[in-house]
Amino acid sequence: MANRYYQGEYKVENRDKYAADKTPYFRSSWERRSFFYFDHNKNVISWASENITIPYYFPVDDKNHRYTPDIYCKVKNRDGQLKEFLLEVKPEKQTKPPKPPKRKTAKAMRNYNLAKLEVLKNTFKWEAAEKYCKKRGWVFKVITEKHLQI
Repeated sequence: MANRYYQGEYKVENRDKYAADKTPYFRSSWERRSFFYFDHNKNVISWASENITIPYYFPVDDKNHRYTPDIYCKVKNRDGQLKEFLLEVKPEKQTKPPKPPKRKTAKAMRNYNLAKLEVLKNTFKWEAAEKYCKKRGWVFKVITEKHLQI
């Protein structure tokens, strides 16, 4: 069976900008496109993939977890100021609650409930990331296919 997902190691071309030891690994074409942008954009001072881990609590399972955002980057804005970001690359559908299925089959309801749980978990991860970034004067942002002009 062929691999359904577009994933692999990204070959960094501008090594002086890449701020992590491990080779970046993309898990979607959207992540690969983001890596290419950060690697080649002249306003990006430095970037890294999955180099920061943030603890968060998820009340559904009453456990502490670890969240690793996809990308860290330091960018020079139009005013010449440096700004730091943590970014998560996600499909738009995983950023908002799913619509209930029209047909209430067992499979459709299971998929609907899993999608609701995924969005809820993302909410807790992203709230923790927002707090983490705010303490450091950084910005946390979720990037979807709409930001990537797909």
